[in-house]
Amino acid sequence: MLLSRLAATVFWFGRYVERAEDIARAVAAHERLCLDLPPEHAPSWRPLLTLSAGAPDGWRGRGASEQEAVLRFLLTDADHSGSLFAILGRAREDLRATRPLVPKETWQTLNTAYLALSDIARSPTLERLVLVLPEVVASCQQVTAQITGTMTHDEAYRFLRLGRYLERADMLLRVTTIAAVFEAGGTPRPFEDVLWMGLLKGLGAYQMYRRNNHGRIHPERAFAFLLADERFPRSLNHCVTQVSRELRSLPNGSALLDHCRACVAQPRDVVPGSAMAYAEERLAAIGELGEAIENVYFA
Repeated sequence: MLLSRLAATVFWFGRYVERAEDIARAVAAHERLCLDLPPEHAPSWRPLLTLSAGAPDGWRGRGASEQEAVLRFLLTDADHSGSLFAILGRAREDLRATRPLVPKETWQTLNTAYLALSDIARSPTLERLVLVLPEVVASCQQVTAQITGTMTHDEAYRFLRLGRYLERADMLLRVTTIAAVFEAGGTPRPFEDVLWMGLLKGLGAYQMYRRNNHGRIHPERAFAFLLADERFPRSLNHCVTQVSRELRSLPNGSALLDHCRACVAQPRDVVPGSAMAYAEERLAAIGELGEAIENVYFA
């Protein structure tokens, strides 16, 4: 039997690693998108602030440009609890507390990524901030692979997966809700296709979307793919399915399945112009599911 304290620790370790990967992936894709577009059509960096908790005003005045200020705030600001540096720090401490449960190689991989980001935090130039992003994504993916391939699939593993997929669903919806192109109202915007390409790349979904959809990216199809395609492992519905699967294997988990069903997306219910609001509703439902899980297992 797993102690509640350890269950909470591995649950949050799973969430923190997933959050770190998703923030790094989204910021890297946004940076590439800004390079692909003419300056007058490049998207603002400010919407990325919604990817992390904390006061959005905290980024002001911390860089030579808006890009540098936002990157410093999101990635290396030690005073910001939602920065990538702080998130990896908490994941590292959670892993330290659960080292007997998790493969030894996982500590080495995560600690190396944390120390690299810590070094950059001492002198966070724009070039160094951009270059560290792929390294963070690769390290988080390596941690996930090590856990999946070599950790015993017991209750600790189930709570870790529970945290990972809950966080993945939450971050997918956060990235989705900052995409103002959803509210285009049927009128194509300049470079809308490039904007959607950037969004899909930020979610690790571009190549898989292209396997089934050819030609110009269609907003409604992309939205449906991100939310409802069960075959894609980063879609909302796939994540909810995985959360439900783990809950069925845990004590008292069946009591939370109604919360899971409330999170499932039905894109056919989305009327034109309401995609943003629909994504926000699903995000609120994911938040309620997370609170319910904590009340049942960790309170």
